[in-house]
Amino acid sequence: PLAADDWLLVHCVGLDRDLPGAIAHNPRSNMNNGVGYAAPARRPNPVVLGTDGIGADMLEEVRLAYVAHRADDVTASPETAWSWLTAGWRWFPEAADDRVTWSYDRADSPWHVAFTPGIRALDVVGGDGEVLLRDGRPTRVDVDEVRAKAAEAAQRLFERL
Repeated sequence: PLAADDWLLVHCVGLDRDLPGAIAHNPRSNMNNGVGYAAPARRPNPVVLGTDGIGADMLEEVRLAYVAHRADDVTASPETAWSWLTAGWRWFPEAADDRVTWSYDRADSPWHVAFTPGIRALDVVGGDGEVLLRDGRPTRVDVDEVRAKAAEAAQRLFERL
């Protein structure tokens, strides 16, 4: 089959017909790449909010998903984008046990998230008790080292181009 119910259909801006599966909506990436709007709410599929790496900030994805949806449909509300975010627990159920401390105490409200810029995770403790983020910095990697190596690799790539 071309698709199945347990498949993730990613981006979907060029999808020309309904297919089984869940749509993984990546609004920031689609905007950045200038490929168009997927209009996931117009499809019968379940929708899960995602990021393919650009930004990697799920609350910001909620805001962008809401803004894009609202531009497409003036009756859209932040609850729809929020439902796409929480649908992710179907695909990644272990994340439901993670505990996040946010920089804003109403980060659990779709409306507050939609209209409050700059909300960020301060601390994240995984369901297994491992501290993943402390004071806004990852604990598993050295961010400065990753950035330095990425800048070096980008420069080498640029020189080859």
